[in-house]
Amino acid sequence: MKVIFLDHDGVICLSNNWGGRFKKQKEWGGRKLSMRNDEIPLEYRFDDFDKKAIKVLNSILEETGAEIVVSSDWKRWASVEQMGEYYERQGIINKPIDFTPNLGQCTWYIEEYKAGFPWSRAWDLEQTRCIEIKQYLHDHPEVT
Repeated sequence: MKVIFLDHDGVICLSNNWGGRFKKQKEWGGRKLSMRNDEIPLEYRFDDFDKKAIKVLNSILEETGAEIVVSSDWKRWASVEQMGEYYERQGIINKPIDFTPNLGQCTWYIEEYKAGFPWSRAWDLEQTRCIEIKQYLHDHPEVT
């Protein structure tokens, strides 16, 4: 099975879209401080995806037949089903099939870390994503 590990910010949600959720939430009536993120309706929870990026992603999906696994930290604010609804509303032809695990759920790297896995604060986010993706690949040998 072919998989695209998809981040959102800077990939399909470009800088010109960042912060749009706050404008949408204000139009909706505003987010209360006491509200959890999952209490905000889905259409107001996230920034919009860039239309050109969606078009490129859709053509890649059509050409490769790949499935989407979300590696973005947006995975913390929705279920796979909810994220699928959001993708559909944004015009993406495939819903994600899964999320990568969060760093705290990853175990494959423990032995590598003991053997001298180089961790750098300067590359914290990138290394975290790398570990999460490697854990997903470790747990899903069907991914080619």
